Amino acid sequence: MSFVMVVCTGMICFGETDYDGGSGSDEIYLLTNIFTEEAGQSRVRTQSTGVFEPVDAGGTFPFTRILYMGEAQDMTLAATCMEQDYGDPDALKEKAHQVAEASAQAARAAGYKVPDWTPGVLAELANALFGTGDDNLGTVTEYLPVARLEQLANAPELDERGIKHKFFTYHNGEGSTYKFYYNVIR
Repeated sequence: MSFVMVVCTGMICFGETDYDGGSGSDEIYLLTNIFTEEAGQSRVRTQSTGVFEPVDAGGTFPFTRILYMGEAQDMTLAATCMEQDYGDPDALKEKAHQVAEASAQAARAAGYKVPDWTPGVLAELANALFGTGDDNLGTVTEYLPVARLEQLANAPELDERGIKHKFFTYHNGEGSTYKFYYNVIR
């Protein structure tokens, strides 16, 4: 396996937040960071889905967002589900990228490689996302070594409410329950 794409394929809301800033629905977006090692350097790719609204319990949102495209290599996916209240998702994406990149570089300088430094990066991301005006509904990491990417690429696609996928991340916070779905293609 030399080339791979990791794609986010959709979201399902199984339960809304208990309080969402006064509106009757959630406004949800996903921030993702893909951490890799390339040419002896840490690399971070940050994406945002944009805001889905209105999001109510039972809502299904298929979409396609390429998170990684390139040589198959060990990587870690960190996915953070956010509920927008008063924050700016674009500014938050940039802030999350800067914090993730700085943390990854510091961990690399200390001699850690993917995924050894992931918990430290996530602690820094959580701190960076606190007090942004939006609610963090949970960050989930998925370590994807090359062998796992190969396994996922060869696995049959699953289907949940019309969203094709090979794996998912589960997020719950503020009383909510969300799943984001992913595919691996070679």
